[in-house]
Amino acid sequence: MTAWAGDLPMPPGTIGQLVEGRPVQKTVTAVLKVGDSLNLRGRGLTALPAEALAQTQIQSLYLDGNLFAAPPKGLESFADLRRLTFDRGELVTLEGLPALPRLETLSAPDNRIATIESDIGGLTALRTLNLQGNRLTTLPAALGKLTHLELLLLDGNRLTSLPEEIGALAELKRFSLTGNALTTLPAAMARLGLLESLDLSGNRLTVLPAALDKCRSLKLLKLTGNKITLADKNRFRRALPGCLVVD
Repeated sequence: MTAWAGDLPMPPGTIGQLVEGRPVQKTVTAVLKVGDSLNLRGRGLTALPAEALAQTQIQSLYLDGNLFAAPPKGLESFADLRRLTFDRGELVTLEGLPALPRLETLSAPDNRIATIESDIGGLTALRTLNLQGNRLTTLPAALGKLTHLELLLLDGNRLTSLPEEIGALAELKRFSLTGNALTTLPAAMARLGLLESLDLSGNRLTVLPAALDKCRSLKLLKLTGNKITLADKNRFRRALPGCLVVD
């Protein structure tokens, strides 16, 4: 009688399969690694396993749904990493995030992140930053060092203001801030010359700053749920007639 692979002892970190009645052993990373991507989603991790840290050539690392309270040690090993995700996890901070020189996408929505330290400024190749659904009340000045950022998603946080350094994001095209507590916007917004979409829905704005009139690439501005005066809205519409204002 042929034994099932599940009945045979396997070394730690291996998965058993049957091929023509014979057990075949595969390491966990061999099973979860596809091309240049390593999928460690939903594994209850609090630290990166040694087996994963050996995969230094990967370009995408998916750590969604794990138990990290902060970025795990060892991420600096992945010098070629382009995409890093922590979606729907337990992060409370991004402190300790290494300066990954090629990282283009950092995604950590639906965590419990309350602070972003200056470490974020080391991700100088970043193009997409998704921190939706966290507990941010402020943003660090170091955010202004992300000069290649094109997409910034900060919906569902607790922001009351934005730093002036936001104006340094010269390549930003889409900026979403729905469901925060913003009462004002910095004058530096005028420097976002490539900005095409700005979503300010669900904030506490009463004034639409004239700085936005200078965002000449803006095609969509969402203002639903604010208390901005009609005079401000009409002034903006005259300044940028090609921009759709949703209020």
